[in-house]
Amino acid sequence: MQVDLEDYARGAALATALVNTSGEVLLRSGDALDGVPALAAFLGAHGLSPDVDAADLADVVALRTRLRAVIDAVIAGEAVLDDLESLVSRGSLTLSGGKWALRAPDASVGESVALLTGVGLLGVLRTLSRERFRACAADTCRGVFVDSSRAGRRRYCMPDICGNRTNVARHRSRHR
Repeated sequence: MQVDLEDYARGAALATALVNTSGEVLLRSGDALDGVPALAAFLGAHGLSPDVDAADLADVVALRTRLRAVIDAVIAGEAVLDDLESLVSRGSLTLSGGKWALRAPDASVGESVALLTGVGLLGVLRTLSRERFRACAADTCRGVFVDSSRAGRRRYCMPDICGNRTNVARHRSRHR
């Protein structure tokens, strides 16, 4: 796997999505990574198409826990560079097509996802700041997210779910 250091938004989006697959986020939904097919579908939805097995699922679920801890620590204002460096430690720095990238040709699925998400989180910290790491504003959600948008005004970990539920609840309360 090779990760372009300038493409941090992709890794930040993957980190956000991965952390929010946990059953602890949307309390009614359960764990979205409940098996190997679910992991394959999740990775495919994010432009990754590796062959996955039960060991890869265990690695990615463990990574999800690590990423949640890192994002929570950034939100709390704690130092996380050592944690983030450990995510990208599998990669070696290369210059490819005039762009710097981290490359890990023999990385496992878990190591590849760690590399991509680690670059994403480091990129957001360096380029946009730690204020882009936030907790979801929805009352019924315990999700977190990394806002790599240009405007930086995102409020929900999953706008199509959490934002929609909040807007529907506001609409119903106004029309009572």
